[in-house]
Amino acid sequence: SHSQFSQDIERRDSSTVYVGNIDQLVTNKLLWELFIQVAPVEHVHIPKDRITQEHFGFAFVQFKEDPNAQYAVDILNGIKLYGKSLKIRLSNEKGALSSDKAKHIGAKIHISQLEPNVDEKVLYETFSVFGNIIAPPEIKRDLDTNVSKGTAFISFDSFVSSDKAIEAMNGEWLGGRKIKVRYAKMKGSEQTYGSEAQRFLAANDPTQLPTLKKSIMKKPAKHSRKPRSRRR
Repeated sequence: SHSQFSQDIERRDSSTVYVGNIDQLVTNKLLWELFIQVAPVEHVHIPKDRITQEHFGFAFVQFKEDPNAQYAVDILNGIKLYGKSLKIRLSNEKGALSSDKAKHIGAKIHISQLEPNVDEKVLYETFSVFGNIIAPPEIKRDLDTNVSKGTAFISFDSFVSSDKAIEAMNGEWLGGRKIKVRYAKMKGSEQTYGSEAQRFLAANDPTQLPTLKKSIMKKPAKHSRKPRSRRR
């Protein structure tokens, strides 16, 4: 079964809200006291780096009743804590787990040859030392048994972090097995993440990566055809 980490972090139902852009001074207790003003709170979780104990700038607040989550979004989104405006939305909204700038950066790695007992919590604690992980580690599991298939994906908020993770962990031992770590393949393509085009776009405007990536790949082909047609 999934670990407590998965239950806390991956839970994407209508009773839980994602709280982004939080200051390092924000604590579980402070968030609890803030959100309890709106409705009864079931649980507050702020993911932290296992070594520095600094959090990653986001949290999850679970309410006792589903309708209260949307109410909290309506009432508290944009409120300031320590000078920072909170970004609050339902945790089951697309992209809720990633920061606005990091959402589609493409720093996604693929981990293979995992020992079946290595769960999301172990992966998060192992790889978070290399940088900010913007979404829960995704372990591929058997649909019937829920047993790990030995592969997983992790997305970072920068290529510096993903490069470090690959360099440090590829060929290393984890849970009794030597793992392979490399950039993941893009959906429906043999092309992998981490390309020069993606790095260029991420450095200039990460939020535009999904739309600009396609046009960048197409433009060279279009330009190359025009000179040929003139020569004929």
